[in-house]
Amino acid sequence: MLHLIPHVWTETVDYLCLVCGHKGEGRIEIEETGIEWHDLLCGECDSEDLELERR
Repeated sequence: MLHLIPHVWTETVDYLCLVCGHKGEGRIEIEETGIEWHDLLCGECDSEDLELERR
């Protein structure tokens, strides 16, 4: 049986950082199914220290 992988594309959007609220520009990945995945953090909040805390 053939399983098709949904097509995913990336768009650049303006957003407010989820942690500090600063406005920025980031990328979101959108699947054909309509489900959006996004992790929109500004550069300061997306440091390696926070990355380790989120895991």
